[in-house]
Amino acid sequence: MQKHELTEHHRQWLLAEEYQYNHQALEAGLLNEWEYVQELLRFCPPAALPLVQLEHRRQRGSFVDSPMSIETEENVDRLPKKRFALTQLRSTQWIVFRSVVDHYKRQYRQRARVPSVLITIDPHTGLGCVKDGHHRLTAQYELALESETSLDHCEVVGAVTRKGVRPGSMFYQLHEMRVENR
Repeated sequence: MQKHELTEHHRQWLLAEEYQYNHQALEAGLLNEWEYVQELLRFCPPAALPLVQLEHRRQRGSFVDSPMSIETEENVDRLPKKRFALTQLRSTQWIVFRSVVDHYKRQYRQRARVPSVLITIDPHTGLGCVKDGHHRLTAQYELALESETSLDHCEVVGAVTRKGVRPGSMFYQLHEMRVENR
């Protein structure tokens, strides 16, 4: 979805469900955090938007469960894998949703097949920057905390892409991410 495709129905849903009727925050989000707003719109129920079909072609339920990355349109299953310590990863998204994180925690506990986190390596710092899979990463982080294992010894296998992060992206350590109850 492009910004020009945003309808009044989208705006009303975002105001009510995500921005607590704070018009200034919504406008700031649309101006400065368009990628995040797009992520929020994936959770908008189709019934809330009778004029628009929002469901992503790979979306199932309320989260994406596919080896295809929405971020780069790459199949993470086909990318080279690398192990990253949780302490060596930075997130480019600052909010994740509790219901999705809990879903992935159940999947990991059941040893189900879950797509890898999509990571690019920052050439200046050597840190892994997560491009896609923030909910999966947060689930692994929380499972590590629950197991009381030192985070320095917990690793995530990530699919490594050569496509860098968007210029001006903010980076967050895992403990800085906010988990919202949704």
